[in-house]
Amino acid sequence: MPTRRKVLAPEQTDDQHLKGLKSYQFERLKRRFNHDAIYHINEVCALGHVLFHQIKLAPAVVKPAQLDGCIYRNDFIKDVRYASYGINSIIKSIEASELNLAQEKWAVKLPCINEKIWEIIHAADILQTKQSTEPENLQVRKAAKLAKLSIPMIKLIKIFLTKISKQGINQKRFPTYTKMSLEQNNYLAHLVAIFGEDFKSLQLLYPKIEATGFGAATSRETVQIANDIESHVITTLSPVLMYYLPLIKDTNGFESHTYHKTWFDSWSYVFNLATFNFKYLAKQVEPTP
Repeated sequence: MPTRRKVLAPEQTDDQHLKGLKSYQFERLKRRFNHDAIYHINEVCALGHVLFHQIKLAPAVVKPAQLDGCIYRNDFIKDVRYASYGINSIIKSIEASELNLAQEKWAVKLPCINEKIWEIIHAADILQTKQSTEPENLQVRKAAKLAKLSIPMIKLIKIFLTKISKQGINQKRFPTYTKMSLEQNNYLAHLVAIFGEDFKSLQLLYPKIEATGFGAATSRETVQIANDIESHVITTLSPVLMYYLPLIKDTNGFESHTYHKTWFDSWSYVFNLATFNFKYLAKQVEPTP
């Protein structure tokens, strides 16, 4: 089985109580300032100096309007616009909740999760077809059954990610800071990629079972993949329930604290059942011909 990458913070930092002084916030602001603002601010200063020098050297008969098409002026205006955008981006980053910051790249990565889900579903369909044409092939039968049982599990992961994203509870205006640690923030930021690796492991597993059979080693590998997925869910669900669910007020309707608590309880029950069924089958080792 390939080595599973564990995405963690570069170092443990016990600064949950420091709010805006958290190292997580500082590092993010540093990257944003260096990438989004400082370069263009420097360009504005340099181009501004050149532009004023050109204006100073221009003949007295040249009217100000004639300088509108000057390349230095156009570049100056462009970098002023970029610098303003960068500064606004930094301000929004300071004002955003930690959950928003952790999820800022999710919109780009979530479609990859959808693609992997459909690839696994497609692989399961192919295996089901092979099983019907080769009913005596134990390897195909095992791969087909496991692939079929993995579908509820991975679909529930997608539902979970949607629930905690800006399409779900993160539509609400959460406070800027919580008591989440540096490691928890980084884990949330990399969560979509972590589940993407889990799904990739499932994709690689089924052709392997089909080709080489399902012995004790493959059984352990399959159970480990399910355990990894389960662990990643628990690691994510814990801070969500601890730091964000209590912030939702208990009003009437679908946006109440009680509704969301019931939703997470129900989801956890169904997910645990799907994972149990998958692991139960994975632990049943069938002899290969």
